[in-house]
Amino acid sequence: MTIQDFIREGRKAALRHFEDSGIQDVEISETEVVKANDCRLYGVSVRFDDMMAGANVYMDDLFEEYQKGTDFDELIEEFVSRCEYALDVPPPLLAQSEDMEFEDVKNRLTLKLLDVRNNLSYMNGKPYIDVGNGLALIAVINCERSITSEWAISVTNDLLDIMDVDKETLLTEAMKNTQELEPAELVSLTEFFMRTVQMGERSTNLLEEEMTDEIRAGGGAFCLSNRSKCQGAAALFYPGVMDRISEVISSGYYVIPSSIHELIIVPDNSRVKAEDLAYLLDEGNRSVVEREDILSYNIFHYDKDKSQLRIAC
Repeated sequence: MTIQDFIREGRKAALRHFEDSGIQDVEISETEVVKANDCRLYGVSVRFDDMMAGANVYMDDLFEEYQKGTDFDELIEEFVSRCEYALDVPPPLLAQSEDMEFEDVKNRLTLKLLDVRNNLSYMNGKPYIDVGNGLALIAVINCERSITSEWAISVTNDLLDIMDVDKETLLTEAMKNTQELEPAELVSLTEFFMRTVQMGERSTNLLEEEMTDEIRAGGGAFCLSNRSKCQGAAALFYPGVMDRISEVISSGYYVIPSSIHELIIVPDNSRVKAEDLAYLLDEGNRSVVEREDILSYNIFHYDKDKSQLRIAC
């Protein structure tokens, strides 16, 4: 049985359930959604006929359990429960519609950093900022005025036409809003683990505060992200951040794209080689980071004298 067959059986079971329960006007359609890094999720979209947008219910994890030998009827029962729950959760007023206005969503725009080569399908038909080295920023509309919103949609060229706004205006507003909502934060990894992880205290943001002798003595690496630590890799491309980092650490630096949520900054005056960092990154991407959260397999280098970011390896 393929996942498509599995989804088909789940859809039929869900429709029978709603019919037997006397729940009318439920529409269930098979769906395939492309996520970041061209990850594809399979399932169904569930909605009442009078709803503008439905909720996606994915079956990938259930199909994996089926392949491992879990009882088929038990998994289908779980899927039906998910569909029932999805109908009870009203979607946010965020769906694309013919009367969507730019003014209604502009203060909920944020930016997301992606590797272009790994996101050809995901980025297709979306406006973006080419930031060089194979990386790009796309705009996302969040349900709430927060980058950590559970509901969000990526802005497409079709949506630009509906909102009657040009690409430059959209992306400029998204950059401005992202900086306001999620200021960049550079913290010492040593202090982060000693203070934030162990003691629950906030680490010193070195982009805004002086580096203490204690932090300076710790040496080592730094973490660049944003306030919420969600989609924080984009912070590297906030205006002035790259130069500010080199001022803080008094050197050029390597950038390890550990995920879309944060970057590891390593001063280039250390004995660490780019090839060694690339090995660590590859190991992390393969065994630690979720596929959807992988940013890149390249190590980048920022040249302090030239104010230039380039691929190191």
